[in-house]
Amino acid sequence: MENVKKDGQTEPVLTENNIILFANQKGGVGKTTLCALFSNYLADKEVPLLVLDADIQQTLKKQREDDLKQLKQQYPDEDPEKLVRYNVRSVTISNQQNTRAIMDYLKQQKATIIIDTPGSLSQDGFVELIAKTDYIICPYHYDMNTLGSTRVFALAVLKLKLAHPEIKAKILFVCNNHEKNIGKAEELQAFKKVDEYFKKFGLLFPRIKADTSISKFATNVVYMSRFGGKYDVEQKVLYSIINKHPMRADHYILLHTDYEDTPNERSYDFYELIPGTLYRINLHLGFRVQPYVNLYLRQVIEDQVEKGSFALESGYDSLRRHHVAGNFIFVFIKRVYAEFNVFTPKARFIMTIYNLVHHLKQSAPKAMGLSTSNVFVETVPLVVRTRKVERVKQN
Repeated sequence: MENVKKDGQTEPVLTENNIILFANQKGGVGKTTLCALFSNYLADKEVPLLVLDADIQQTLKKQREDDLKQLKQQYPDEDPEKLVRYNVRSVTISNQQNTRAIMDYLKQQKATIIIDTPGSLSQDGFVELIAKTDYIICPYHYDMNTLGSTRVFALAVLKLKLAHPEIKAKILFVCNNHEKNIGKAEELQAFKKVDEYFKKFGLLFPRIKADTSISKFATNVVYMSRFGGKYDVEQKVLYSIINKHPMRADHYILLHTDYEDTPNERSYDFYELIPGTLYRINLHLGFRVQPYVNLYLRQVIEDQVEKGSFALESGYDSLRRHHVAGNFIFVFIKRVYAEFNVFTPKARFIMTIYNLVHHLKQSAPKAMGLSTSNVFVETVPLVVRTRKVERVKQN
């Protein structure tokens, strides 16, 4: 990655070869989840990508295999290998010489290489892995066990860099979760000290969930997703959360609905992707079942609250003190035809007809039985090919 100047501003741009590790010796901090989400984001951006799973448990590779099976069931007439945006390959770093050969090979590839690493520093090839890496993304939580392990990991990388000056890897710390009772003075002070300490070793990513400068949109934001894979997140969803209008919430839920051949099927899958923050719910409904998404989501949440997998209390302090349940906002992202696209007269006519038909059809919220009071429809321009517009000049 290098910095380039664009319109007077410096922006980071991916170069032809980048090796990015997701690493921390503490397990359970969302290392594999962030690795998968980041890979999906780059794949959506059509960045040449190679994803490797070096973890002994092979969690990322197994999940990708599960996604292929699920895609094969959903689209029996399609080749699932063509539907996935990237494949995950297994590698081992138990041998120093083999790891050096692997990293030398990866350095020659014109692609961004994402590696999910083992949750341990004891692998013989760990030094060789760090030596040829450009960036190390290190997720952590605000709890004593995680912070201690993260500190040990950061010190280990620092010692390697001091012993081997050729190592240029930069560490990027990502707070992947924080305690729900954040806000007490002593905790805020302690967390601030932790952040300042980690800044000595690398860059520190901001936490949208805890950024009080962004007004809270809702306690629970539910994105209607077209993807059913466990780690699949549309680019437009990430754009909505981070770029367009930052939607700060306590919980983000990706809700996907599958329609099954079994006429009366009513089942669901529940995944906690980032502990306490990001969840995925896949509803499986028979073709004779009315898609009352609001009611079925309530049943799913009730089940998970009973199991202790989901917290239902409001994210607003004034309401939580009175035991008021958190609100749910359903977000639909609708792509609209953008006039600044460059089309042939025929293509423009087709897109105009598409717009007319789109206005005549039943809206998605109404089809799913959702009340308009808790639905937010966000429009995103459908950009295919933009026309070149000359810049205005100051007089």
